[in-house]
Amino acid sequence: MEKEGLFTSTSVPLIAIIFIVMVNYIFDGISIVLFGIGNSYIEEYLNTVYDLLLLVANYLMCLPVAKLLNKDAIQKSHTIDKILMLSTLLTTVILLYMFIFIGSLYDFSNEIMVINAMLFTVYSSLIFIVFTIMLKISENKITLDNQREKLLQLKSYTEKLEEVYGEMNLFRHDYIIIY
Repeated sequence: MEKEGLFTSTSVPLIAIIFIVMVNYIFDGISIVLFGIGNSYIEEYLNTVYDLLLLVANYLMCLPVAKLLNKDAIQKSHTIDKILMLSTLLTTVILLYMFIFIGSLYDFSNEIMVINAMLFTVYSSLIFIVFTIMLKISENKITLDNQREKLLQLKSYTEKLEEVYGEMNLFRHDYIIIY
């Protein structure tokens, strides 16, 4: 399997898990704070509608991420940058499940759900900022690598041109001597 495919096939499931959990907690927090509707009420009366709403929100969040993952800057980025991105995603998934575990210890009370929603909102914003910075750094590295490659090609071209020029001068000199 090629490197780009390995990065994409590893990062997409992690991103999907992060989106599903974050959107669920954020929606739960919003429903508790704005409408006073707890998780038990949603499970009892609004389960199907709520699940469809979560599905649509996750889909809408995945559209820009799909475009981002297909950018040349990510596909051509260095292996160390990809490993750093994957480790950030994996750490995020571990943190999310730790929050879920902590919430289960308190029987998913409304207060815990609101606190988790706030934490997930802040954390998702920070992750977005980190990935934007990492993407810019990766784009700059790719630009520098392309400039280095072009400079090496120009140097090689110049050396070959000088060699041809020297051979032509020698030929011209010999040609003048013969005639």
